[in-house]
Amino acid sequence: MNFDDTARNSFKTNPNSIISWILAGSYAYYILNENILSDDVFDKMCLYVYNNWDSIQHQHKHILTQEDMKNGSLFMLKPDDYPLIVQVTVGMWVKESRENN
Repeated sequence: MNFDDTARNSFKTNPNSIISWILAGSYAYYILNENILSDDVFDKMCLYVYNNWDSIQHQHKHILTQEDMKNGSLFMLKPDDYPLIVQVTVGMWVKESRENN
């Protein structure tokens, strides 16, 4: 299951959606032990946010720090630190992917 193209298209339409994709990718990787984004795409997203920190507006941006984006990692977040919408959506994607394989 790879959402690289979906994430890229979402970003092209709404650059602020990058925060949602970073949170989703991190939750899948660190909490559910799944990759929904390639390392390359995740790293590029983090670098973009790091370099454009002041211009990005998102309701969940407060969960991240600019230093997290510089490091390209959210490993320190606990499952409950992620917004419920991220937990539910990514959980659904992973469940569907596992059922289809």
